[in-house]
Amino acid sequence: MAKKKTNYKKISNSNYRLNIFLFFLAIGLLIILSIRILSQNKDVMNTIALATTIKPETFTELYFENHTSLPSTVTTNQTITFTFTVHNLEYRSYTYPYEISLNEKSNKTIIDRGIFTLPQNGYKTISETYTITRPITRAKIAVTLTNLHQDIFFWITGVHNYVQ
Repeated sequence: MAKKKTNYKKISNSNYRLNIFLFFLAIGLLIILSIRILSQNKDVMNTIALATTIKPETFTELYFENHTSLPSTVTTNQTITFTFTVHNLEYRSYTYPYEISLNEKSNKTIIDRGIFTLPQNGYKTISETYTITRPITRAKIAVTLTNLHQDIFFWITGVHNYVQ
């Protein structure tokens, strides 16, 4: 059996370049036309913007300084002191109303309230002093950032000095 010879038509180099150019021109025109059509629809543009925009995570740090030194037992008329810090990572200036409370069973006693504003990446450390004026069994001291519903707390247990 004799081998059949195939005759390939050679594409000239200039025709090949012209075809590649026309292909990419057509793709470019399709992209421009698609963007033009999509840009007429604000919902589509908002969706594209949301999908392609990286938003930083925003949050606020709230913590006790020297948390290992927080009081755990107290007596009546004892003064306790603790310090907490707020760190603004909301990527904008932020106002923080706060409340400090003593919570024992269903009784809530407001120890202190305040409000302050921090710039982005700003810190504020607040020292609080409170005297336990009545006998308690077990209570929670809470610091709450009221607009964020964010809180930290520690527990104290009352130690009673009984005279015999």
